[in-house]
Amino acid sequence: MEFNLGKRFHYLNIRFFPGTWQTDYGQPFVGQINQPYSGNLPLLAINQELHGRPFKQQQEILTQCVEELVNQKILVTSVLVMRILKKLDSINSVAEMAKATRISSRHLQRCLKRETGFTPHDFLKIMRLQRSLSSSDLDQYFDQAHFIRSFRSATGRTPSKFYDEFDV
Repeated sequence: MEFNLGKRFHYLNIRFFPGTWQTDYGQPFVGQINQPYSGNLPLLAINQELHGRPFKQQQEILTQCVEELVNQKILVTSVLVMRILKKLDSINSVAEMAKATRISSRHLQRCLKRETGFTPHDFLKIMRLQRSLSSSDLDQYFDQAHFIRSFRSATGRTPSKFYDEFDV
């Protein structure tokens, strides 16, 4: 979900792992810039509730929101994704991912695609990119060009254009 917050803003988010979101993928969760949110979730009300509150209260509001999404079964824990995440640091290929999850590569392909919407290879690329965005750990990329290609593939922008556009 992207909201145009202008050039200066305080950023607060909840990052869900692929496969946790179990609702209609047709809802507009990407590309919400310069257009109103038209989904069924109370995102705008939550945003208004968060505005101007201290961080601790914001954290409590977001925790309640996530708990409600879990109760409604919109968010679920994927056992397969959790197995992969536990061993992510040692996984460098689809074959290693299959070995870590103790299922065949073909079965992994089917299950991961069904649960997350991603192939194992794409899932691995997404998790690497998320990890690099969470820290300064870029060592999983061969070189700068590799990182830039992965970033552009995920966001539609190069890192420099992303940082210029969102002033982060």
